[in-house]
Amino acid sequence: LLGQAPERVAHQLGGCVVPSLGLNDGAGPILSVVAVTRDAVFSLPHIEDDELVTMRRGTEIERLNGDQALACPGLSYQVILHGAPATEIAKWLLGTETTVAQVAEALQLEPTLVSDVVAYLTGAGFVVLAGR
Repeated sequence: LLGQAPERVAHQLGGCVVPSLGLNDGAGPILSVVAVTRDAVFSLPHIEDDELVTMRRGTEIERLNGDQALACPGLSYQVILHGAPATEIAKWLLGTETTVAQVAEALQLEPTLVSDVVAYLTGAGFVVLAGR
């Protein structure tokens, strides 16, 4: 693995790498993307603030070891929601088709943070982009 591009190494490690998103407060991740299949491939898409997004049909929030987790039949990932604001964003997306800008305004969060959370959820297959 030495001397290879980081993307290639990450791809070869597959389910051994757990993509996580945290705030710049040192409190740990607000969400983690955990592979539940061996062939899972994770990539982060760019999400525009005005792009329509919605949660994939069949997605539910479940309890998992004291945290909440997104699960959906047929997906290669489960997303552990360690706490705010990831949990609030995920719950908001469950109920409606919306945009990053609308979620940010409704929850009074920075659009960049909402966009990052939505990108992780999209990369894991939970969020569907209306225009793609």
